Amino acid sequence: MSSAELPTVARYEMARGARRLRVERTAAVGEALARAAYGVWGRLTGGRPSELLGGHDAATGRPARVEGQWEREHLRYLALDEDGDGWLDHVVLMAGRGFAPEEQRAMWELRRVLVTALDTTINLTPPSFGRPEDWRDWPTFGPACEWVSATPFIAYDTWPEFRRRGLTEEEVATLRSNAVALGRLALEVELRGWLASRKATADRIVRETQVEPYPQAAAWALGPPRGDRNARDKRSRRALRVRVVFEQPVWGPLALGDLTRYGLGLFRTANGR
Repeated sequence: MSSAELPTVARYEMARGARRLRVERTAAVGEALARAAYGVWGRLTGGRPSELLGGHDAATGRPARVEGQWEREHLRYLALDEDGDGWLDHVVLMAGRGFAPEEQRAMWELRRVLVTALDTTINLTPPSFGRPEDWRDWPTFGPACEWVSATPFIAYDTWPEFRRRGLTEEEVATLRSNAVALGRLALEVELRGWLASRKATADRIVRETQVEPYPQAAAWALGPPRGDRNARDKRSRRALRVRVVFEQPVWGPLALGDLTRYGLGLFRTANGR
């Protein structure tokens, strides 16, 4: 089966009857999902490393990337409030290059997630595998021209991080000279990087962006995940709410900025379903 035919989405519902979690706990749940998924993979494979789940090349230990992509290739663990009531109700695991059969088996076995930070366990229903178009018109998947923040957008704000993500010295210098507008500029850079070729195509041209402080950002506990080497630099970063409009409808999930692996910087369609 070619990568174009592989499912890129594993979608779960959170089982009813368990303790409900507010959407502000998205990042804590995302981090717990990553640990749980890797634990299942390790149990099924005897501890073999996984580029998809871990984001690192099994042979070299370096960040795994897909040729032609600026984004690092790893699984995204998204805890979602699909009905917009402020409580988490679904989980989506997103693999840009698709889930191979062995990875699908591991994701099928993922049913219990211990969220240590919140002293609770999440039970998941059996997953549905597919591609974004299989959930057309759901707020996480689109397609849509206009997208708004579902979780806080966290701008990259360490210059080495920009360099690691492939910016030229000229681009970094531009960011330095416009530090006051860092949030907007980081968003634009991230949008360019989200493109496969770093060249805007007809359906990827950004017509408009609006950026403002995220309301009640303190409730989100936006500290970095455990073990983050840049943790000290990340504790005071600004959380932003973003509205972005494309020239043509685009498919989600759309997640931009830092900590997207754990569900921050996630967007939903502006008109809901």
